[in-house]
Amino acid sequence: MNGPAAPVWVVYGSSLSAESSRWPWRRCGGAWVGELRRRMGGVVRLLNRSAWGWTSDDAVRAFGPRVLALQPDLVLFEFAVNDADARRNCPVERSTRNLEVMLDALAASRPAARAAVMITHPVAGPYARQRPCLAEHYALWRQTALRRGCLLVDLEPVWMGLLRGEPAHFAALVPDGLHPSAEAAAVIGPVVETALARDPPPR
Repeated sequence: MNGPAAPVWVVYGSSLSAESSRWPWRRCGGAWVGELRRRMGGVVRLLNRSAWGWTSDDAVRAFGPRVLALQPDLVLFEFAVNDADARRNCPVERSTRNLEVMLDALAASRPAARAAVMITHPVAGPYARQRPCLAEHYALWRQTALRRGCLLVDLEPVWMGLLRGEPAHFAALVPDGLHPSAEAAAVIGPVVETALARDPPPR
């Protein structure tokens, strides 16, 4: 007899979480998802529905068919870094409202499902200049996660430690200033795994 089906976990984010792009010349930073999949060892069915260039505006429009249709048991949201791009016109108030809309939809569709919110890393070079309000986006996504009782996957302290203590290592792991390299998966994967293993905080 077959045992119970493995829980379905969905990663839903930007190019920092996407493992590939339809445009092969565009860099993706989602090798950490493969590392997490390897570390979980088949205990969960880990699906990646991230997309290159997406903001939470794109994510909220596609949330039903792209994520809820998978009947997820956990969804990890990661869009703050692209929402903070001034060229994308997604101010922090709308960014957090989009997150709230998706959290509400998940709770209505899958009441037992867990939600996780990811904060990624500081951005360098031209990408930093395009994101003058990145800290505000990170702060409000963090606050929303805590207020809504989500799991918080906060990578920023780890990356800030590298940036301040080993800037050359940081530059090697984030070579274009935005997208983590494949080697960065060894840094990101364990942090994500530990965060997702926690019990969610009380609402």
